[in-house]
Amino acid sequence: MRKKAFYISTLFLITFSVFSSNTQKPKVNEFDNMIKSVDEAYSKISKYTCTLYKKELIDGKLVIENNITYKHFKPDFYYLKWNEGDKEGTEALYAGKKYNYKVLAHKGGLLKIITVKLDPTGSTAMKGNRHSILESDIGFIIKFVKNNYYKAKSNKDSEFFYLGENVLCGRKVKVYKAIFPDKKGYYGHITELYIDKELNLPIKVEVFDWNNVLFESYLMASLNINPNIGEYDFDKDNINYGF
Repeated sequence: MRKKAFYISTLFLITFSVFSSNTQKPKVNEFDNMIKSVDEAYSKISKYTCTLYKKELIDGKLVIENNITYKHFKPDFYYLKWNEGDKEGTEALYAGKKYNYKVLAHKGGLLKIITVKLDPTGSTAMKGNRHSILESDIGFIIKFVKNNYYKAKSNKDSEFFYLGENVLCGRKVKVYKAIFPDKKGYYGHITELYIDKELNLPIKVEVFDWNNVLFESYLMASLNINPNIGEYDFDKDNINYGF
């Protein structure tokens, strides 16, 4: 299968809004079609790389982490490197059974010589994060969106909107918005999903709490589908890594 690489420029993170003039409420089957097409597109991917931008509400403070090198080889190979900010130089690697289902991690700076092995869902690995490394991929985003949507479709208690086409980081995207009721077991009150029009994949998601406060935002910039990466990219002895 021919490999295709698609890149999103990270030089200008600009979204041109058309929400006010083009907001419309789509029919249920339009959301069905969107979710099915996204699911299908992701099923054809075995691996990808991107530059990850995160915003997470941690203990009442919005923590922003930019310019994270991200690699994922389905189903359970992950690599992240922070390239700026307080965590600059930090690396995290997870390769499933290869390293006994532990996250290998080290900080930047003087502490980079110390590599630790962590339970990916344990308190140390989860400190300062809303999700574990195992919930950092596009597949997890698709999963929680699907779960919310099909629950809401069954309960008939939520609203779904198509907000039109935008331009995000130089890519054409279709933007969807879902509003869920409180105290019904939904993941968040409002979800805004940005679907790359060409790739048919979510490249940004934002989730707001019941007070309409942003508590999660993830942007996958410079998305490269099925690139030339392999097991060596998830090996602690990779000469480009600091483990």
